[in-house]
Amino acid sequence: MSTWVPNVSQKPHDSALPMTAPRAPPITPMRIVIRHPIGCMLGTSSLAINPMTIPTKRPLNNPVISMTVSQPPRCPPGQGAVFTWHDHVMDQRPGAIAPPIEPMLAKAMSVTDLTSLRNVAFEPKWDGFRCLLFRTGQGVVMQGRGRSRTPGDDYIDLAYAFPEIVAAAAAQLPVGVVLDGEIVAIREGRLDFALLSSRLRPRSEAAGPSIRRLALEAPADLLVFDVLACPEPVMDKPFATRRARLEALAVGWAKPLLLTPSTTDPGIAGGWFERFESSGVDGLIVKPDGEPYAPGKRTQGKIKHQRTADVVVAGWREQVSKDGCVVVGSLLLGMHDASGGLHFVGGASAFTARARSELLDTIAPFVADDDRSHPWTSGDDVRTPGGASRWSKGKDWRPLSPSLVAEVSYDQVESGRFRHAAGFVRWRPDREASSCTFEQVPTLEASSIEDLLQP
Repeated sequence: MSTWVPNVSQKPHDSALPMTAPRAPPITPMRIVIRHPIGCMLGTSSLAINPMTIPTKRPLNNPVISMTVSQPPRCPPGQGAVFTWHDHVMDQRPGAIAPPIEPMLAKAMSVTDLTSLRNVAFEPKWDGFRCLLFRTGQGVVMQGRGRSRTPGDDYIDLAYAFPEIVAAAAAQLPVGVVLDGEIVAIREGRLDFALLSSRLRPRSEAAGPSIRRLALEAPADLLVFDVLACPEPVMDKPFATRRARLEALAVGWAKPLLLTPSTTDPGIAGGWFERFESSGVDGLIVKPDGEPYAPGKRTQGKIKHQRTADVVVAGWREQVSKDGCVVVGSLLLGMHDASGGLHFVGGASAFTARARSELLDTIAPFVADDDRSHPWTSGDDVRTPGGASRWSKGKDWRPLSPSLVAEVSYDQVESGRFRHAAGFVRWRPDREASSCTFEQVPTLEASSIEDLLQP
């Protein structure tokens, strides 16, 4: 076969380009994989396609290519079809798994006695970025959660931001392997989500000095907890089988590829739950040992730390309802330090549409007439809410008199604030705002995540 020369007039990631079969140059039959959005193979179709019209700068040396066909697959040869090109040459084995695939999920469980759970495995619940890693014939894809905002891309590829993980995966994994795991940053023996978040630079900086510097200064790890292909597909296998395959695959791995610990012993799992909370372990994942890998399905369980605390409701952010009315979007919460300073500790925002409207009446008597005396605006040396941002949807916060008290639920406190959004429990008119102090937050026994990750 003659050497293929790319048509440089075509650009990678162009979408909706017609693939036709002109008379010249010669036509090369190509087998196209028709994929379901969650990654299952639905069927194949042979089309006569001119390689010169395919928008990529890499030669097409594999007969199976990652494309999404946007019209029925049974298209007569020569009439063409419309594709979205992902610019990843994938594995050529029959049934090879290609992105995007929805990750398997977990639902909350209220369990106090782990011994009551039968035929399950327990794993630590990590607090990082979920990632499906594909070791392809051309490199590494790190599919993140959610949809890409880049036109023509239907998944987020985090590989540009974590070159150290890409290099390790390329060196240590066979072509065709697909892993499920969590990207984390470990600093001084604990998971540091803020440090991990700092690794996400604009995609325009890919391969630039900032990303290379961050990879050296704040290296990330991939904690792997499941395998979808090794390299033969195993998604239909029970978890117990997949775990055994994963452990065999992980023999000889070195950082930043790490195998997540797993146990069927409730006593060991309970020890992880209690001992390693201070190092950032978010709770436990419960995996039925007979379940196949089910993309997008909540067939696993998660057990998280849950506590309550009394807090000062010292501000709020507005939200516009579906009928155009201003309602409460979130309540801004505070706690007092030992010297009496009121620090912002997070927010509560999970309210029904009716509750959001009713909250306006509840907070109305506490609207601050002069916000210059508010502890979050008066220049006091305390933590305050941030201004308008993409997270607050462009809405700045509004102060309330710092005397309204509520009870909220939370899972973790990190660096003096709730790690995740708090859940509203009830109002506490019987409590003084001055009693809402950090003394409510339990002191956890110091631990190191490195001890948990020891083989």
